[in-house]
Amino acid sequence: MKYPKKIMGRARNLALCSTLILCVICSGPLMAATISVISGGGGDYTSIQAAINFASQFDVIEVQDSATYAENLVFVDTVTDLTLRAGAGQSPTIQLSGLPVSEMNIEIAAANTTIEGFTITFTGTTDPLNKMIQATASGVLVKDCVVIGDGSVVDGIVNVDDLENVEVSGCRIGIYFEGDGLNYDAISCHSHDCAVSSLFVGADCNVFVDDCLLENSAQNVITNGADHNLLIQNSIMRNATVRNFDLKGPNTAGCVTTVNNSMILGGAADCILQYGGTLNLNYTIIAPVNQAGVAMYGDGSVPEPGICNIDHCTIAGASNQWAAYTLIHADNQMTVTNSIINGPFGGLYNGAGTLTSDYNNIFSTQPYGFVTPGANDFLSDPLFVQTTDPDSIDFYRVSSFAAAAFGDDSGGSCGAAGFLPAGDLNLTLSVDLFDLAELGVNWQGDFITVPGTDTTEEDFESYTDNASLSGSWEASSIDGTPGADPNLLIDPLLAYEGSKAVIWDYDTTVATAPDQINSEILFFPDSPIDLSLYDEVSLWVYREPGNVKQQDMYIWLYNWGSDSALWREAYTIAGNTDEPAGVWAEWRFNLHDNVGFMPGIILADLTNIEAIGIGTRTEIGTLGGTGTILLDKIQLHTLPECAAGFPVGDIDQNCLVDMSDLILMAGSWLQITN
Repeated sequence: MKYPKKIMGRARNLALCSTLILCVICSGPLMAATISVISGGGGDYTSIQAAINFASQFDVIEVQDSATYAENLVFVDTVTDLTLRAGAGQSPTIQLSGLPVSEMNIEIAAANTTIEGFTITFTGTTDPLNKMIQATASGVLVKDCVVIGDGSVVDGIVNVDDLENVEVSGCRIGIYFEGDGLNYDAISCHSHDCAVSSLFVGADCNVFVDDCLLENSAQNVITNGADHNLLIQNSIMRNATVRNFDLKGPNTAGCVTTVNNSMILGGAADCILQYGGTLNLNYTIIAPVNQAGVAMYGDGSVPEPGICNIDHCTIAGASNQWAAYTLIHADNQMTVTNSIINGPFGGLYNGAGTLTSDYNNIFSTQPYGFVTPGANDFLSDPLFVQTTDPDSIDFYRVSSFAAAAFGDDSGGSCGAAGFLPAGDLNLTLSVDLFDLAELGVNWQGDFITVPGTDTTEEDFESYTDNASLSGSWEASSIDGTPGADPNLLIDPLLAYEGSKAVIWDYDTTVATAPDQINSEILFFPDSPIDLSLYDEVSLWVYREPGNVKQQDMYIWLYNWGSDSALWREAYTIAGNTDEPAGVWAEWRFNLHDNVGFMPGIILADLTNIEAIGIGTRTEIGTLGGTGTILLDKIQLHTLPECAAGFPVGDIDQNCLVDMSDLILMAGSWLQITN
């Protein structure tokens, strides 16, 4: 068939256009060249920079020897998609030299640049903050390289989009992602022995770290700035001296850090320190050397609260330090679920938000968790909490001990869903006729095999005036200047028992918040006290109405001949130290609880107590103030021993099932906490 000439002409034009289009599409890759570099000659060039200057888009620059190239490199933005690589079987070195402060030794302004197979070293500068390798363009890849700094003043790799199988050491910061809204990946990398941080993440970026080893004597991971997302998985972070993670502000809003299936080991400071933002830990082992596993903070410089979610993790608090706790910020939220906790756990300090614990296994002889003064909350379902201490389930009961341990400002229980009310003997989260039947099984039973004892150490009845009191009681100079000495009160209507007590006017006024000072008085017993002979210490306290609110009351046990002065906060008085006011309240604590100020020491192990300090301190963030406290009847107690543990129905754990247990049960009658 014959076609008109007009149609045939159009066909020839279409064929020609198709050919031209194919040529344009294929011209880049087909025209790419491989440029050889050999330092001693025999290649296209003897220096790497000369080859870069000659190269065109998509060219490959191949260094075909294992020589050392002493030069700094610049990839200009007009020539993109370059590859600089070591030849097969070669291991060349690029030796960078010093530049003025904050300059880049390998400056990559060309998009989609690849550097592969080099050892890159740095030498000869007194100017800090040089960047050994810094990208100012996107799509940059550094792989199969070893980057070695001078030990302190240079940063290793900065803002490179993709890192694969790279080792960085001897830098100020090993791997540095500054932000700028970019996405960064670090795969199978090893960053170590850096002066500030192995990995630093700035604001406004997304960072993915997989199969990496970060180990350092300084911080391993530092985040600083808002709106970043950091995901670390299948990695190990190891540190021997300070904290592993420092998640800080002041602008932490929108920051999310997630760690999956990893190990965070070591750190003489808190293993993870979080200031604001969101931290998610999943299927991860956290094992510090000498401090807490996870510590949440927050203060005036970091106004945003933090959120910490811990799930399917193992957390060990080293040397009896906290496994996980939240501090200072009233809106912090920590949730721990499906995890193994080895060591003390909890620590809601200063009204520091909410701690939720469910479905965890707790392996510790210490109290599981506690709430100190402040508007805070502790949420837990004890049916899914296990400890090595078979009696620790009583820690959740609203008894005289537990109500104080889980206290709020009103002095009541925490009111959280899931806690066991006093008298819930069948562990159904309610108190009803079935529990009353359990109580009746051992009603009026006496199971004491060894009776308890009460030894009065001080009742003030032997003193006649302030002069006689001053030999045993005086003001302490804990903050440099002694306060006023306590005075003897002689008034049978005001004393707790008998006719005498001590009256103490404290003053914790500070010049500016958030400074904090203590006010303390000292008691010198007639002879040293051997605490190993006792189980508990008690003291009766009366707070005058109108006292300024304090952070807490505390006791120092001065063990002469030892390096340790032990501190025990007044956990058994719920609420801040202005409540309850106008009534006598007993302050009682167990000497076998390992929750002293000095880690790793049981109070009952102290055998030579020659002085006892009783004090209070300024509530953080306030100017403090003054108040009056009365003290009476200091006693040492040994607890009764039961034949085979506390019997069912012995809610107050005195080896008796009697009216006092029934009264505790009645206080929770028909209460449902599920």
